[in-house]
Amino acid sequence: MSQEDRLSDLFPLPEGARRLHCFLGSWKVVGTLENRGRSFVAEGSATFASVSGGWGVLLQNRLEFKGLGTYLETGILGYDTMEDAVHFFALTNTSAAYDHKGAWLNDRSLRLTYEGQRGTERYSERLSLDFRTPDELEISEEDTLGGQPVTTMHVRLTRTS
Repeated sequence: MSQEDRLSDLFPLPEGARRLHCFLGSWKVVGTLENRGRSFVAEGSATFASVSGGWGVLLQNRLEFKGLGTYLETGILGYDTMEDAVHFFALTNTSAAYDHKGAWLNDRSLRLTYEGQRGTERYSERLSLDFRTPDELEISEEDTLGGQPVTTMHVRLTRTS
């Protein structure tokens, strides 16, 4: 028996980690971003790949916002067996380095939240990820600062492979 086989016996892949595999693949992304009364159209791509023996999913996201430029995001979705929770660690080129935490509402809908501070004000991001079909995913993000809406983003992902 190899070392890997013994580790997988000690730490079998839980259903919570397996559920994240629905994201795997390449996706076309289209949507909009609204910030302080201005709206921007986005197009791009996202790729989700299995990492850490299936325990997590790595996201590489690139969106072109007309009038704003390129948005880049790298993230890891992972399942925490101790908390029975999903974590999404996100790093972007728009100053985000956040750990969102949440849970599946049902077989198709995942909710994640980040809560923190920006200066002296509370900042939050609320993510809603809803599979309309196995190959179509809608994601909405609502950001607030000091309890006031700042940014909303709505994107639709269509699986390409």
